Amino acid sequence: METSLGLRSLVKQDGALELSLAQVTVSPPEDDEVIVRVEATPINPSDLGLLLAGGDVSSAKVSGKGSQTVVTAPIAPAVMRALVARIGKSMALGLKERAW
Repeated sequence: METSLGLRSLVKQDGALELSLAQVTVSPPEDDEVIVRVEATPINPSDLGLLLAGGDVSSAKVSGKGSQTVVTAPIAPAVMRALVARIGKSMALGLKERAW
């Protein structure tokens, strides 16, 4: 099994959005599949709501370096009420489907 980095979005109980990278397992390809290494890609606009979760990006702070970089941003209390189901759940971004 190979690993790769995946972008994660976490809404914390204290009202902060946390963006980070996490090691994810890449399953071996099936007989009729290939693995393509992607060095960079834009973020799909449809992922922005999940990614940013209403966080105030103008107040974002960055810590760490390289794959240990973490971005945090405050989330307004009114927005937090709408995100209660997401609190404490680190969510992966992007499509998880295998290509056909």
